[in-house]
Amino acid sequence: MCGGVQFKHEGKTLKVYFPDPQAVLPVRLKTGGHVLLPWGRREGETGALPVGGWARHESILAGKWDRFFPKPVRLDLKRLWRKTIRARATGTP
Repeated sequence: MCGGVQFKHEGKTLKVYFPDPQAVLPVRLKTGGHVLLPWGRREGETGALPVGGWARHESILAGKWDRFFPKPVRLDLKRLWRKTIRARATGTP
């Protein structure tokens, strides 16, 4: 699971981690550039989506997310950090 990302926004390199309630992701626009959108939902936050910051591709294909009308998007990321079994973060460019 991805626990953090790195991307450029307005000339600055940002590192964002999912546990931060202000976490956003840079969703690429068809017209160029990107827009920052909230990343998931945490315990105690209001909203219609389930708590969490990701959905397994298999569960989307199986229709488990259909009631939320999922749409594929592209993210403008430079790097991501995955959680490993040993609970260490590993960076992937």
